[in-house]
Amino acid sequence: MHHSNDSLVNAQATIGPIAVFSPTEREFQNVAKLRLNMLFAGSTEGAHRACVLLGIAATCRAIGVPVQAYLTWAFERLGTHRDHFGLELSEMTPAAYKQSLV
Repeated sequence: MHHSNDSLVNAQATIGPIAVFSPTEREFQNVAKLRLNMLFAGSTEGAHRACVLLGIAATCRAIGVPVQAYLTWAFERLGTHRDHFGLELSEMTPAAYKQSLV
Protein backbone atom coordinates (compact mmCIF):
# COMPACT_ATOMS: atom_id res chain seq x y z
CA MET A 1 0.00 0.00 0.00
CA HIS A 2 1.48 3.35 -1.03
CA HIS A 3 0.96 6.52 1.01
CA SER A 4 1.86 9.97 -0.15
CA ASN A 5 4.35 11.84 2.00
CA ASP A 6 1.72 14.43 2.94
CA SER A 7 -0.70 11.87 4.34
CA LEU A 8 2.11 10.16 6.25
CA VAL A 9 3.24 13.43 7.81
CA ASN A 10 -0.33 14.39 8.66
CA ALA A 11 -0.96 10.99 10.22
CA GLN A 12 2.23 11.13 12.28
CA ALA A 13 1.64 14.73 13.34
CA THR A 14 -1.74 13.87 14.87
CA ILE A 15 -0.70 10.84 16.93
CA GLY A 16 -1.20 11.45 20.64
CA PRO A 17 -1.47 14.76 22.51
CA ILE A 18 1.92 16.07 21.32
CA ALA A 19 2.77 16.56 17.66
CA VAL A 20 5.47 14.15 16.52
CA PHE A 21 7.17 16.79 14.41
CA SER A 22 6.98 19.63 16.92
CA PRO A 23 9.59 22.42 16.80
CA THR A 24 11.07 21.09 20.04
CA GLU A 25 11.51 17.61 18.61
CA ARG A 26 13.10 19.00 15.45
CA GLU A 27 15.52 20.98 17.60
CA PHE A 28 16.47 17.84 19.55
CA GLN A 29 17.04 16.07 16.24
CA ASN A 30 19.43 18.84 15.22
CA VAL A 31 21.33 18.45 18.50
CA ALA A 32 21.53 14.68 18.04
CA LYS A 33 22.94 15.17 14.54
CA LEU A 34 25.63 17.46 15.93
CA ARG A 35 26.87 15.07 18.62
CA LEU A 36 29.48 13.53 16.37
CA ASN A 37 30.71 16.98 15.36
CA MET A 38 31.13 17.93 19.03
CA LEU A 39 33.79 15.21 19.30
CA PHE A 40 35.95 17.40 17.10
CA ALA A 41 35.44 20.65 19.06
CA GLY A 42 39.09 20.52 20.13
CA SER A 43 38.49 20.55 23.87
CA THR A 44 35.81 20.41 26.51
CA GLU A 45 35.80 24.21 26.60
CA GLY A 46 35.36 24.37 22.82
CA ALA A 47 32.44 21.93 22.99
CA HIS A 48 30.88 24.00 25.79
CA ARG A 49 31.14 27.19 23.74
CA ALA A 50 29.65 25.45 20.71
CA CYS A 51 26.72 24.24 22.82
CA VAL A 52 26.13 27.74 24.19
CA LEU A 53 25.99 29.14 20.65
CA LEU A 54 23.68 26.33 19.55
CA GLY A 55 21.40 27.12 22.48
CA ILE A 56 21.32 30.79 21.53
CA ALA A 57 20.53 29.89 17.91
CA ALA A 58 17.76 27.52 19.01
CA THR A 59 16.26 30.20 21.25
CA CYS A 60 16.35 32.74 18.41
CA ARG A 61 14.63 30.33 16.03
CA ALA A 62 12.02 29.40 18.65
CA ILE A 63 10.96 33.02 19.19
CA GLY A 64 11.33 34.11 15.57
CA VAL A 65 14.47 36.22 15.83
CA PRO A 66 17.06 36.16 13.01
CA VAL A 67 20.13 34.53 14.55
CA GLN A 68 22.73 36.63 12.72
CA ALA A 69 20.91 39.88 13.48
CA TYR A 70 20.71 39.00 17.18
CA LEU A 71 24.38 37.98 17.40
CA THR A 72 25.45 41.18 15.64
CA TRP A 73 23.32 43.23 18.04
CA ALA A 74 24.61 41.34 21.09
CA PHE A 75 28.30 41.39 20.17
CA GLU A 76 28.16 45.14 19.57
CA ARG A 77 26.96 45.53 23.15
CA LEU A 78 29.07 42.91 24.97
CA GLY A 79 32.40 43.27 26.69
CA THR A 80 33.76 46.77 27.10
CA HIS A 81 30.79 48.29 25.28
CA ARG A 82 28.18 46.90 27.72
CA ASP A 83 28.84 49.75 30.15
CA HIS A 84 28.57 52.25 27.29
CA PHE A 85 25.08 50.95 26.41
CA GLY A 86 24.08 50.64 30.09
CA LEU A 87 22.65 47.14 29.67
CA GLU A 88 22.34 44.40 32.25
CA LEU A 89 22.97 40.84 31.07
CA SER A 90 19.22 40.15 31.34
CA GLU A 91 18.76 42.84 28.68
CA MET A 92 21.07 40.97 26.29
CA THR A 93 18.83 37.97 25.62
CA PRO A 94 17.20 37.15 22.27
CA ALA A 95 13.82 38.05 23.82
CA ALA A 96 15.19 41.46 24.86
CA TYR A 97 16.49 41.99 21.33
CA LYS A 98 13.09 41.12 19.90
CA GLN A 99 11.44 43.54 22.32
CA SER A 100 13.88 46.30 21.28
CA LEU A 101 12.66 45.98 17.69
CA VAL A 102 9.11 46.95 18.62
